Amino acid sequence: EGLAGRALSTGAQFEDLEEALSRIALAHYNDFGHSLIYVTKSRQLCDALNDPHIHKPLILSLVRCLCYTTREDLLPEFKKYQSTVETMEASPFGGDSFPDDFTLPTLSISKSYAWLMEHQKTHCISSLFEILLRSAAYHLLHADMQYQEKPHHPTTKSENPTWLTFSHAITFANAVRVTCTKYPPLWPRALVQMMSFHGRNSSLLDETIKREQWIPKDYETFEGWIRERILDHGQGPPIYSAHLLKTALAVFEEAKHCRGTTKDLLYGGLNRFFSSPLRQKYPRRTAARSLDLISKDHC
Repeated sequence: EGLAGRALSTGAQFEDLEEALSRIALAHYNDFGHSLIYVTKSRQLCDALNDPHIHKPLILSLVRCLCYTTREDLLPEFKKYQSTVETMEASPFGGDSFPDDFTLPTLSISKSYAWLMEHQKTHCISSLFEILLRSAAYHLLHADMQYQEKPHHPTTKSENPTWLTFSHAITFANAVRVTCTKYPPLWPRALVQMMSFHGRNSSLLDETIKREQWIPKDYETFEGWIRERILDHGQGPPIYSAHLLKTALAVFEEAKHCRGTTKDLLYGGLNRFFSSPLRQKYPRRTAARSLDLISKDHC
């Protein structure tokens, strides 16, 4: 906060600090991707408001958020995260592209990292990014929502999914493209974080979902329907309406930059997301976890 305050006292604006803030956001697998999303959205907010007085409070609150954020890379399942980042940053990218019908296989987190390091040698950044974006879209379309209905389940984050678990991978991907296009040296770290989402979510899918039922026939009509839903969302807590908005905007934006299969999966996943209920309370789950916690104290 002191460093940011000093920079602001010399007249710095958000654009002067954006690269440093982006590097901080990508320094670790932070807060399930929120950190980079917040940096990107803060810059967009400054640009939209076009008021230099908003920069100081926004930057200081953002810096505080980045300092106190959680680090998922400290969890045991991500123990190979840092070594993967170091390998990616030290190795050049190849020049090949994936075919339009290629889809990432189901991989564990450690095998996801190994896959990325191997294909970095032969494939270019843009191709790897689209494949990871396609993976996120595929996961949103095939998300197995039986998990959120279960009161008894493992308590690790990766096995406690909701719709937001899957939508975050897409909104994070959008922040990655926006940020890394400006600051290319950040691509390796960003791709490893995108791969973390793939490994985390790829075992939580329902492969019986028929994608043909969800891919819209007319994208323009579908976008109009989505906008109407956003303006009349009917949600309670703002976090749910905000996720509808930011996921839709991320899909619309990324669809402009990707090929046919990826676009189909993006719109299909968004359609299923908007057509499904967003559960806001879990009373049975809360009770089960409370009993589990109490039992540990009295054993």
